[in-house]
Amino acid sequence: MSYRLILKIPKTNLVESASGAFWAIIVPLFIFVDFLINLYLLMWLPFPVNVALVGIVPALVLLVFLRIGLGRFINFWNLNFVRSRLEWNVKEKTKEYINLLNKQRKRSS
Repeated sequence: MSYRLILKIPKTNLVESASGAFWAIIVPLFIFVDFLINLYLLMWLPFPVNVALVGIVPALVLLVFLRIGLGRFINFWNLNFVRSRLEWNVKEKTKEYINLLNKQRKRSS
């Protein structure tokens, strides 16, 4: 039931379709910069504020990663384990394709 709430997280389309350079360069760089900012916030702010501020960014990043991972898992499950409603009748489709090609040839000539 909680996976439905995770799937409702908006604005993750850009991150889902990101290429390998994004995951290999930008995300580790972002995590390192976030670590440095969190270290600074833990040192220089008073107790309840620093813990709250340090927990916000990692929690948001975790939610986005959960959303992407859950969406990919559901797609994987549906592709591999859920029976497709499409029936593969190759002979019939081949006949339809040949008829279509014949109609196109008659129209063009």
